[in-house]
Amino acid sequence: MSDARFVPLVGRCGCGGVRFEITAPLVAAAYCHCTRCQRRSGTAAAASARVVPGSVAVTAGRDRLHGWAPGDGLEKLFCGDCGSAVFGRDRASGEIAVVRLGAIEGDPGVRPAARQFVAYAAPWEPIADDGLPRFAERAPVDAIPPAREQHVTYVVTARLPIRGIEAFSRYEDAVLPLLAAHGGRLARRLRSPDGLTEVHLVEFGSTESFEGYRSDSRRQQWRTLLDESGASVELLELYDVEP
Repeated sequence: MSDARFVPLVGRCGCGGVRFEITAPLVAAAYCHCTRCQRRSGTAAAASARVVPGSVAVTAGRDRLHGWAPGDGLEKLFCGDCGSAVFGRDRASGEIAVVRLGAIEGDPGVRPAARQFVAYAAPWEPIADDGLPRFAERAPVDAIPPAREQHVTYVVTARLPIRGIEAFSRYEDAVLPLLAAHGGRLARRLRSPDGLTEVHLVEFGSTESFEGYRSDSRRQQWRTLLDESGASVELLELYDVEP
């Protein structure tokens, strides 16, 4: 995976006391049906993602993290205030090895690609018929397909009347900083010599992330500036092509 276009992920526990940042793309994700995950999460299966060693930084609340180390497997780290499950830590290296997907804000950029410990699946909820490979016990590391980086690029073209340049500029200054909150990135910002046409190349990890950006209430509150500018906006959605 190329890290050049990766927007760091952020996450938190339920009460917000523990916060973290992930500075490299997640490696792979899976559902775990073991009874430990059932008990710590209260659900039939827990979704977690493997991380690149050293890529997780706890930015707040490190002193609030508590751990439970069973006889085997990873140490389970949770917030001592609200009880939210956050990480799994390798006891030998002391490094955070997995992050609970539910603790990540926004789109993590990966989807669970396997189901493990299905021999212990909860009897009260059938396993989803989603086509994912199933393993009665722990899934071998190389059996879980790695996450594939796929970006969606949006070409946004705005054509403006002269009177609308100032309002449109104020609108952009207000909404473009919101891209990062939804895993987006402004790759290029282009403008014609007369200032009447502006083109943005915006990258997101998924269409869902882009839709989250578009529906962000903070963006919507600035909509009057866009209307005031009289801009005619065209949107073109593009996907990466396999080499």
